[in-house]
Amino acid sequence: MPLFHYAPRDGNNLQDGLPDTHCKTKGRGEVGAHGEKTHPHETVALNIMDWKLFAQLAVTLLVAVLGGWVGHHFSMRRDLANERRKLRVTYLLEAYRRLEGASNRDDPGQYKADFESAIADIQLLGSPHQVALAREFAIEMARDRQSSLDRLIFDLRQSLRSELELDPVSEDVIYLRITTRLNPK
Repeated sequence: MPLFHYAPRDGNNLQDGLPDTHCKTKGRGEVGAHGEKTHPHETVALNIMDWKLFAQLAVTLLVAVLGGWVGHHFSMRRDLANERRKLRVTYLLEAYRRLEGASNRDDPGQYKADFESAIADIQLLGSPHQVALAREFAIEMARDRQSSLDRLIFDLRQSLRSELELDPVSEDVIYLRITTRLNPK
């Protein structure tokens, strides 16, 4: 029996309490709202058409829902990757600035906190090579009370330039340190 069967309405014609757009099966054919018999093949054709329409709508709805879900999933993954990248670049850029600012100073003890936090950030968010260089720096600093940061700063600069889609630079890092001398009068 079809879910809906169209029959002309006269407004008040109800069969068994159902609106006249619904039909009831009797024998081989169906009885319409006005008592006319329909041919059984017409009803079957309407049933098939109704199911085809329902199937098309169901497939369309399913494709739309799945498409929306897949689009949302990939968009969410892309946004998460972008946030991670932004966070990593921000922290490594700050670590680069702290290391560059604290290195090659007359009194490195004044910049202990900068060294410590920069090395911690690099060990957390740096590449495996940067983590190894930071570890090497920390071990040498603890053992010898001095160590070179040149390789670590150079590697940080190269990876940050790459992340920011800037051209690589092959020259060594130059540390500009301006000292002021007091002129005794």
